Amino acid sequence: MVRHFCRWLAAIVVALGASGQVTPLHALDSRYKDADGDLVADVPADPKDQIDPAVLLFATRPRSRL
Repeated sequence: MVRHFCRWLAAIVVALGASGQVTPLHALDSRYKDADGDLVADVPADPKDQIDPAVLLFATRPRSRL
């Protein structure tokens, strides 16, 4: 049964890859630019696109146990 599931999963992965619908796991949203590839969004070139929030919130989530 596991062997059949693995074959089915591999077929799905190949089909999605061929259709171009697979996105990289580590990639920024298309709204952001990352010229140097460090996975940190670059500051917008146009000053009107920059914002200055009064408060920045950072949050993490606990790691799940597998």
